[in-house]
Amino acid sequence: EKPAKKRGIRNLFSKKTNTREIDLSNLVAPDAEAPALATLLAKLCSYGAPGRFPSVAALPGDMPFAGGEFDFESAKTQLIETRQDAAIDLETSAEVFACVVNCMLIEVVDWAATFLKKDETVAWDNINVVLQFMNHAGSLFDSVAAGTPITPVVYEGSLSKSKLEQMFSIYSISLPNMGKYNEDSVDILRTVLGITEKKAESLITRNLQKNMMNAMKDPEAMGEMMKGMGMDPDQLAQGMGEMGMDPSMLDPSMLGAGANPENVSPDQLKSVLTSLKMMIDSGQVGQAEVDMIRSQFRDQYGADINELAERAENGEGTAEEKELMALLKSILGE
Repeated sequence: EKPAKKRGIRNLFSKKTNTREIDLSNLVAPDAEAPALATLLAKLCSYGAPGRFPSVAALPGDMPFAGGEFDFESAKTQLIETRQDAAIDLETSAEVFACVVNCMLIEVVDWAATFLKKDETVAWDNINVVLQFMNHAGSLFDSVAAGTPITPVVYEGSLSKSKLEQMFSIYSISLPNMGKYNEDSVDILRTVLGITEKKAESLITRNLQKNMMNAMKDPEAMGEMMKGMGMDPDQLAQGMGEMGMDPSMLDPSMLGAGANPENVSPDQLKSVLTSLKMMIDSGQVGQAEVDMIRSQFRDQYGADINELAERAENGEGTAEEKELMALLKSILGE
């Protein structure tokens, strides 16, 4: 007989929708289906995100491992014994488990969302707690109900779609946290928050472009971004080329704070403008980024743009200057 296949965290938390209990108090009430098991499950799962579940700590009975370290084998034994005492089968206990996790997932995601307006590093750390909770709960599920089919758990709280997407964006690609990127964790968070693969790709691309534009305003920020991505300048230039962006945009003298128009040749400026126009025309750059690009060019090259415009209007500009003027107008929306 083949051993039962482990479902693992990717199956416990999936993009499939479901309708489960969202109030933990209903699961631990005396008239619930398995209140003792639900109470123990909630307490054991709370170790995956310490301090995030005060309501669980207040449940009747002592907390397992109070004052000591969490012991996985002991937790497994306690769950098996409590399930046997309740005389419920594996399928029922698996569903009770999923319902408990469903309630707690809403609580820990909602908690993380309160940090979205904070520093991105603080926000990232709190979103990562969601992943820690998920991994912990997934391990406990495998220990007592591996191979038992259930409808996977997804976030069913009241947060708006835009906030869930903001959480995903911060966790997947944010400038201060580039070095923490983990593809598996990002994909698990995506499915739990109900974000499609196509939408996730769009969010990651847009955020990466935004980070690049912000980093170009400050040489130090560019260095931090490159360090976080684990890239040297040549590697980053190659990556930008693959994205259809001109590697010359990496030069801090080209754009942003401290930019010096005298350092930019017409050919370099044309190359940068062409790349920016491609980014804008592709629709992958949000309106906020487009406005930033336009404002940036007006601030840094305003005098030169006016001079180019006057020369073009008076018929004095060269063919190259006229071409640059046309590109500038298209980018600036004029």
